[in-house]
Amino acid sequence: MALQPLHGARAAPAHILDVGPAMPQTLAFFKRFNCRLHVADLLDCGIVAHQHHLDEQALAARFADALSMVNAPLDICLLWDFPNHLAPPAVQAFNRVLRRLIKPETLAHGFCSVKQTRPTMRHRYAILKADEILRQEDAAIPPGAHPYSQQQLVKALRTFIFERGALRSEGRVEILLRTARADADPPAFLTKDPRPLSAAHRR
Repeated sequence: MALQPLHGARAAPAHILDVGPAMPQTLAFFKRFNCRLHVADLLDCGIVAHQHHLDEQALAARFADALSMVNAPLDICLLWDFPNHLAPPAVQAFNRVLRRLIKPETLAHGFCSVKQTRPTMRHRYAILKADEILRQEDAAIPPGAHPYSQQQLVKALRTFIFERGALRSEGRVEILLRTARADADPPAFLTKDPRPLSAAHRR
């Protein structure tokens, strides 16, 4: 996973965003590191439910409010499958807010879909180990109505570029992103770098 910023001696804590919800396994995992975990349950704060009634500016204001607890540049963003619940204007608004919260070394982790598939994206996620993610189905979560392919998600989240990815079950792709730079090369794609991000998924 995107945990490199946690390793090595750090004078200041690493700042991590988990778009939620707060899972006990994730909280327990990060206790061993010098870090501060910011949890914002973005699936349950009204943005997804009301996104089609708000313009991009209003959506950006909602995201800024939901992420107001982040008080330092982020080292890691755990996006999980959250972007797949957002229509394009909402992804763009989310991207605008994230851009203010990251730095050149920020890494992000998330899931998208294989082209022409529609994963349900009705899961909660937790980190068990550096190479093991818990994926827990939750019927209370609405299906991801806007499943993005890898290329679509990278294009929508212009703040980041693709680093590497791995094909998972049920038409999902696990991806690692890094902060985009003005002089960055064009994104690579999954077939060019199939190394796994997390070695195992446990249900």
